[in-house]
Amino acid sequence: YELVKKHVERCRDIHKEAGYFLHKKFKKIGLNCPKPEGAFYLFPDFENFKRVLKSRRISTSEELCKTLLNEADVALLPGSNFYMSENFLAVRAASVDYDGEKVFRDFPKNGEITDEICLKMFPKLAKACDNIESWLKKNI
Repeated sequence: YELVKKHVERCRDIHKEAGYFLHKKFKKIGLNCPKPEGAFYLFPDFENFKRVLKSRRISTSEELCKTLLNEADVALLPGSNFYMSENFLAVRAASVDYDGEKVFRDFPKNGEITDEICLKMFPKLAKACDNIESWLKKNI
């Protein structure tokens, strides 16, 4: 029982840190995003960039997701798939795009997580955020 409990707690801690890492990256970009409190999905929105996106003929979350996939190589789901208004530029992002075996092995046992450690453990999440940020800056 204790072995299983420790395993589950470690997985929980990893998911929590991945979500917090992604949240910090989204906020740094300028996206609105509630801090995750338990799930491994985040719902950032691009409302702060609405004017810029409109100038590129992007006015729905579905158009935003298709464009980000094609131009920034980032896969997200449109908020409209989750009962949000079609014109609300929100998306759903998963925070679990990492090598689970490697992260499970290398995750600090003392719980001390730094940005540097997160970059090493969650490189695909970091790359996706960098791609979004570059794409947004290119289009401002």
